[in-house]
Amino acid sequence: MKKTLTMLTAALMAAVLCVSAGAAFSAKYECEDGVITGAAKEYKDGNIQDVSIASGGKIVGLGGVNDAPQMASFVTWSVEVPVDGVYDITFAYDTDNASEKGASVIVDGERYDVPIDISVMPEKYGLETQYWTMDAELTAGVHEIAVTTSEDFNRDANFGPVVKSVNADYIEIVLVKEIVIAPEVTDVPEEITAAPQTFDMGIIAAAAAVVSAAGYMISKKR
Repeated sequence: MKKTLTMLTAALMAAVLCVSAGAAFSAKYECEDGVITGAAKEYKDGNIQDVSIASGGKIVGLGGVNDAPQMASFVTWSVEVPVDGVYDITFAYDTDNASEKGASVIVDGERYDVPIDISVMPEKYGLETQYWTMDAELTAGVHEIAVTTSEDFNRDANFGPVVKSVNADYIEIVLVKEIVIAPEVTDVPEEITAAPQTFDMGIIAAAAAVVSAAGYMISKKR
């Protein structure tokens, strides 16, 4: 019996470990492998550049061309996540402190601005990778995620200073917490809750008879 319990416990622990391992999710998407559109696509074959500090050694320059009015650049991925949950989305980029910067992350059409404090940026590009992380609730399945220039970047330079963008390195998506939706509890049908009392009494009487008979047999054996 003890051996059987030990085997059952081990099997249960293995099952729990398998479930836990299956719930973990982490995926990294390089910008040079995404779908590049906008100004970056029109400039030097996607504006993909070699940068030694970058993951994979390459970045996508979201700034594109410097003509006015400016044109936005996008790098887009179709990302499939395994479960409903809260996910961290990290955007890695490279920039300098020469002028005001702007970038955004777009999740299923909703834009989230990346705050960039140029006072703490390196003096030049290619010296230090920067990271910005947001969290998002995603349902299991495919989602469209993009990195892009700031909306202000798409402004005519004749009407004020243009916000410069950044070199995009990669995004990384990590499952933080799985969201499990409890099944909806439906009301018990009235006809079941209002079962005839005679039925209940019949069951009770039958159970009492069984107990009485068992008691009689035990006493007779003695």
